[in-house]
Amino acid sequence: MPVSRISIKVNKDGSLVVIRDKPFKVDGAFLRSLGVLIDVETFFRRTITIKLIEEGGTVVINPLEFIED
Repeated sequence: MPVSRISIKVNKDGSLVVIRDKPFKVDGAFLRSLGVLIDVETFFRRTITIKLIEEGGTVVINPLEFIED
């Protein structure tokens, strides 16, 4: 699933990762790229999405911490 199709819903209970308004929960993910980056806003939205997936307990291969260093 391309990271560009994943969204974050935020409400009073916290944040929820969704795809087409359905909860997104997997055991692991393989991050190949952040996709085509049009602007800085897109970059930050996608990195925050990946970080929230990681914080939710999903194991991410090629995590963002290696990109940021």
